[in-house]
Amino acid sequence: MLSITLKDITRENFEELISLHVTQEQEQFVAPNLYTIAQMQFKEEKIAIGIYVGDKAVGLIAYDLEDYDIWRLMIDFRYQGKGYGRKAMELVLDILRKDGRLKTARTSVIVENIAMKNLIESFGFKENGNVLRFREDGEPDEIEFELIL
Repeated sequence: MLSITLKDITRENFEELISLHVTQEQEQFVAPNLYTIAQMQFKEEKIAIGIYVGDKAVGLIAYDLEDYDIWRLMIDFRYQGKGYGRKAMELVLDILRKDGRLKTARTSVIVENIAMKNLIESFGFKENGNVLRFREDGEPDEIEFELIL
């Protein structure tokens, strides 16, 4: 397997990164990369970074160095199921551990996103009791998880 690297978003790779997409069924689980990149422009502690296999962009991961929130992970539909998301999560968790200012990392998952829930639980993330968003029927829609680093 080619090595997975994280690369800063630049003028040179911006178009490639915003051209990545999830399946139509997964669109309810993750915002488009263009939106993620726009969000990070307004807070310097928010970092969005490209996930690469060799020279090919396969996804995007975003995290926050202020509160260690991993707030976005997307792998293009053509590259899912190959371990790229897992490796990107490992790399970001290593960054947070090396930073060392906080003892826990957080992330959140849309309740129906079983693949993401399974991924983060495999790293040891546990539900922390926070519901970030409710559906119209009052049921939880997005729940928060926490990992002791």
